[in-house]
Amino acid sequence: MVREWTWGVRLAVVGVLLAMPTIVWPAWQLTFPGQPEFELSVWTWGRLEIRPGGPGGADSPELRMAAVPLVVHVLILFLASAATGVGMVRRGRHSQKLGLAGTAAGFVLVAKGVTERTAEAAHWGPGDGPSAPEVTTLPAGLGENAALVVLTGALVLLLGRSAVRVATPLWRQLSVRARADRDAEDAVGRGTGLGAGGIIVHGVRPVDSTAPHVSSPDEGVPFSDLSPDDDRFWPPKQA
Repeated sequence: MVREWTWGVRLAVVGVLLAMPTIVWPAWQLTFPGQPEFELSVWTWGRLEIRPGGPGGADSPELRMAAVPLVVHVLILFLASAATGVGMVRRGRHSQKLGLAGTAAGFVLVAKGVTERTAEAAHWGPGDGPSAPEVTTLPAGLGENAALVVLTGALVLLLGRSAVRVATPLWRQLSVRARADRDAEDAVGRGTGLGAGGIIVHGVRPVDSTAPHVSSPDEGVPFSDLSPDDDRFWPPKQA
């Protein structure tokens, strides 16, 4: 467990560091080769840079950004790096919880960025023709992809044994319950002569239709509305 934790938290630190360039540099670009009207650069945290005239245009780029997404992005990355760093250099239950929380936070942030970028790439391309838009993943985006892979491996190492420890008793319990239900259905099928698709009525003991029926005084008298006695609803007659 100690070895897995050590490697897991090391991978978490590396994964968070790989995602750091997304703060400064864009993750992907959108260009129109046939009609170089503009070039769009997109940051993971939402900044847009629109350069008129396409790549190498002389016009100054237009920037669109909001401060809140940038603050949230930077804050999560730095807190994740600090938490995973503490989990790597210190021992103890609290340090492990802190390292795991930092790894999970970094994974969620990176997975969100990669998912949004993949959706945008699927929306814009690939297209047909010389004027079709081209989506290019930039180095910061490639680093974000690598960060997602590394952080996924870190979570597997950090949570793998715990997940197996929790899932094994649950799987055994479900297997025992399924086996018991199957044995009960087989037993009822053998007793009634019905197959697996037979109808099971709870509270009624199955009767073998092939066995001879022997009447007994303990069986009782069945109730029926087909009695020929017309006075069955009247008080008993006086002798």
